[in-house]
Amino acid sequence: MQTKRDQLQAHNFVVGRLRSALLHGDADALETPTRRFSVAAFAGAIVAALIVAGFGAYGFFFPGANTAWREPGTIIVEKETGTRYLYDRAHEVLRPVLNHASARLLVGADARIRSVSAKSLRGVRHGLPLGIPNAPDALPARNRLTAAPWLVCVTTAAGTAPPSVTLAIGQDRGTTATAEPDAAALVADGTDRYLIWNGRRLRVAGPAAAVALQLDQVTPVRVTAAWLGVWPDGPDLSPPRIPGRGAPGPTVGGKATRVGQVLQAATGTGPANFWLVLADGLRPLSTTVAGLVLADPASHSAYPGGDPGATVVSAAGVAAAPRSTAGLDLGELPPRPPRLIDPAGARNQSLCARTGFGPAGQDLVWADAGALAGGAAPPGADGAPALDRVAIAGGVGVLARSDPGPQLSLITDVGLRFPLSADAVAALGYADVPALDVPPSLLSLLPVGPTLDPRAAGA
Repeated sequence: MQTKRDQLQAHNFVVGRLRSALLHGDADALETPTRRFSVAAFAGAIVAALIVAGFGAYGFFFPGANTAWREPGTIIVEKETGTRYLYDRAHEVLRPVLNHASARLLVGADARIRSVSAKSLRGVRHGLPLGIPNAPDALPARNRLTAAPWLVCVTTAAGTAPPSVTLAIGQDRGTTATAEPDAAALVADGTDRYLIWNGRRLRVAGPAAAVALQLDQVTPVRVTAAWLGVWPDGPDLSPPRIPGRGAPGPTVGGKATRVGQVLQAATGTGPANFWLVLADGLRPLSTTVAGLVLADPASHSAYPGGDPGATVVSAAGVAAAPRSTAGLDLGELPPRPPRLIDPAGARNQSLCARTGFGPAGQDLVWADAGALAGGAAPPGADGAPALDRVAIAGGVGVLARSDPGPQLSLITDVGLRFPLSADAVAALGYADVPALDVPPSLLSLLPVGPTLDPRAAGA
């Protein structure tokens, strides 16, 4: 009995005889009718592959002249050296460009970058360089422009070494708030002491303020003028000037008073209720201002024969006494002596002014000193920087606007801010990017680089 294999071989034999009979006219021909065609086709494919490979190898090792780089709007980068060029079609010369920012300023936001071999550029004359010296070579992409908070941190060195200041942009992760919002820090720049409170700096003016706010036994954190300059000015911590101090005042609750005395209403419940005696009546005082008045050496004239101190009177007597209408400037001081942060409890930490953009405002935070290493602040066109270090992540930048004012600046990861002309904003691809309004006190910390302007780049 025949197997399927025998049947298949018999079928192929019959088909072969039929093919030979049709093509050769002889069903018993010994040579396969399509053998010559198959061999020729295979040999041709091998030869064609060898020819293509040969041309490819030749083109790789001996590339031909590429002329696409002559198209307008092209930034040419020579493969072998990395040198940037722009092609001057009018004079048929290659103009070297000092940096990428200058090339973009001259070509525009739609610039195409072409990597070209030196052989393709061979024979083309070279012209004088173009560009702005010290302009950035790396520009932040649009999606890498950050609006994250800025940190200005002071790190106190051991011994008598001066403290160092670091500006960190977009690196507020890992920071720790100092305490509740009304906490304050006592800092010193040389012999001048300041209380950092509620987003402002308050100068401690004299020993009376130190005693009144219990600052005389506190060791301040050493800072620099650059760090202090970040904080807006607040009122001085000093006793108010009281006209007519020591003169007779109104009777309160059956007690005679003198101008400049501090009264304390005995309410029985709630916090202390302080009042200042003036010539035409009483003026309410906060706990802080009451302490400043009592610690003022000039208050002795209001307490003849005794030491200044709050005189307790009845609440009914205060209610019946007239209110003063005198314009006495008491300033926006803390309502009570604020709780001071303890710098000794934050080892290896830097005290930072954190500035958020928007409703966040400015506050005090601690930051890990090791995480704020950054790089040394580069010198700018305006001289030595006010900072010691600048920490910006690679490729990150800020399109900043001086608040208030129309001037735009580009801040890059090299730690410089580059003023931008109106034409430069569009040429660099930032035409429709919203700028970040930055206080001048912060912007002025960064060293200034050259102004980025297409006219200056082409000069």
